[in-house]
Amino acid sequence: MKGPAVFLVLSLVVMMAEPAEGIFGLIAGLATGIGHAIHGVSSLIRRRHGVDEAVQELDDQDQQQLEKLLFENKLAQNRFN
Repeated sequence: MKGPAVFLVLSLVVMMAEPAEGIFGLIAGLATGIGHAIHGVSSLIRRRHGVDEAVQELDDQDQQQLEKLLFENKLAQNRFN
């Protein structure tokens, strides 16, 4: 009687195991991890590209403001002379 009871208990344990606990689950987890890594790297690249564009835009605005101030300064000097 002990033999069949042990067999039933062990078979229930095996059947209740998660499907992702085997070698296929390991491979699927690895593939998922690689996918997440690729997505993270690509988002970092896109974010960095966006930061570069924002810095360039700020530099352009600063240059325009500087030119405007120089022009106003030159007009003010011409009025004084």
